[in-house]
Amino acid sequence: MHGGAGQFVRFCIVGCIGFVIDASIVYWVVTYFGVDPYLARIVSYVSATTATWKLNRRFTFPQNLNQRLRREWSYYITANAIGGTANFITYVVCLSYFQDINIGIIIGVAAGSAVGLAFNFSASKWWVFRH
Repeated sequence: MHGGAGQFVRFCIVGCIGFVIDASIVYWVVTYFGVDPYLARIVSYVSATTATWKLNRRFTFPQNLNQRLRREWSYYITANAIGGTANFITYVVCLSYFQDINIGIIIGVAAGSAVGLAFNFSASKWWVFRH
């Protein structure tokens, strides 16, 4: 059960864990240290992405381990940043397409998340963690 649907499910579970880490860190840094929310978001993003890299490396793509850890980590950070950009662009397009902003927001978040998830999974599987 290393490939296929099981691999995608594990990737999604790791992503949920990453979300909790990301949201917790940004909240904690802003609330308890008074850091600007945009700067705090950078700290939380790098922390959560590093955690998901380690988890995906161990649980989602264990058969594809690359021994060059720094390079693999930098590829993972880059892939997720590109996926996040695709997510945001999809969101913006949806907002401009729908007359009702509430519908645009809901559909934009859903579509953006789907595009980002699909990109991040594909990039992780075929680029970051490939043999």
